[in-house]
Amino acid sequence: MKQSHKTNHYTPHRPAARAAGQASLLFIPLSLLTSMRRLIFVWPCLLAAVVPAAEPVAPNWLVIANDQTISYATGAMSVMSNPGAGSVSLLALGANPPVLRHLAPVPVSVIGPPTSIALHPTRPLAVVTCAMQAEVREGKMQHVPGPQVSLVNLAEEGGGVITTVAVGLQPSSVSISPDGSYALVTNRSDGTLSVLGVTETSLQERERITVAKPEDSLAHVEISPDGKLGLVTLNKANEVLLLSLDLQGHPTVIDRVSKGSGPYAARFLPDGRGAAIANVVSNEVVFLSIKPDGFQVIESVQVGWIPEGIDVSPDGEWIAVSCVEGGNQTDKTHPSYGRPGQVYLLRRNGHGYSQAGVLEVGGGPQAAVFSPDGNFLLVANTGAGRLLLFRREPEGFVNTGQRWSVPGEPISIRRAGGAPR
Repeated sequence: MKQSHKTNHYTPHRPAARAAGQASLLFIPLSLLTSMRRLIFVWPCLLAAVVPAAEPVAPNWLVIANDQTISYATGAMSVMSNPGAGSVSLLALGANPPVLRHLAPVPVSVIGPPTSIALHPTRPLAVVTCAMQAEVREGKMQHVPGPQVSLVNLAEEGGGVITTVAVGLQPSSVSISPDGSYALVTNRSDGTLSVLGVTETSLQERERITVAKPEDSLAHVEISPDGKLGLVTLNKANEVLLLSLDLQGHPTVIDRVSKGSGPYAARFLPDGRGAAIANVVSNEVVFLSIKPDGFQVIESVQVGWIPEGIDVSPDGEWIAVSCVEGGNQTDKTHPSYGRPGQVYLLRRNGHGYSQAGVLEVGGGPQAAVFSPDGNFLLVANTGAGRLLLFRREPEGFVNTGQRWSVPGEPISIRRAGGAPR
């Protein structure tokens, strides 16, 4: 087991237990869920009409973005000669067995952090970025930066792309505000952040703000649970920026920190007072303590090779870090060659987080995301074109044996309701 490096200690806030009498999806009889399968895909605002609750109720399902431009052979990724646009899949875990359905075409790109899809908190809508598009250049199909962001209707009937908008070059990551009124998008090739107004039928770029140099590789953006702050990662500049956000989403950089190499995906902890950053070059997760006017590095924990994705369970107890390992390595002399993709599990302890297990998943897992109820972990087995499901147990997660093929390579996952958005 690799050592974790610790300095000052940050103790994550433990959410209070659910008050007696509060409703949740678990109170709906299983027979009712089975006979009313369409209910699985109704958004929280409609579920509330069926199950009154003291707080919004999220359906137990996840949304996956699938790239249809790439193929894998012996670890090497190549652009297909006849690429598709992409697709979105929806997995409902509330049904028995779980139900999977798909929407296509939806423009999706594997290039960038596995945070290219974000979900509206109260409506069946998703915002999906497409950083690269496949075009013929110099006689062969290649990935080239594009500007496209789509608004997608996730409803079972009439679902699909509603509209698209052109933003900056290579839109890679997206996060939606807690009230669903706007989204932030990182434009990686030009160092800008787009603020998009979101309605049921439209996306509109309100403004585009420069926050980095193009060579800094502006990768990821994340909005805090209360909507007041944001995080962005500068992958090649080795910096994480803290943003102050006004009600319209306008960002102001208020602090920056550098720790390790290659910050990529980032997550706020559920209480909003801390964050976890996955560094893809130094192969570690860096933990930050956050205050309204700045943040500081608290500790770092070593993980596997190339930790592209990171997610925090809704209760803050577990963190899943999806590590590519040898999933995309073709150099036989490289230390990671032939090593299966892995998901590192970190668990909360008395002062922070420490390594608590490793799941071997194969391929090059781009993302591993917890279900809304926290009882499952869904892994995108990129390279194999399938999803793997793990179940939470008292001391860790076990493979359920359930797996599903999707139309394309799964490259990003988000859970319905609550953070992350």
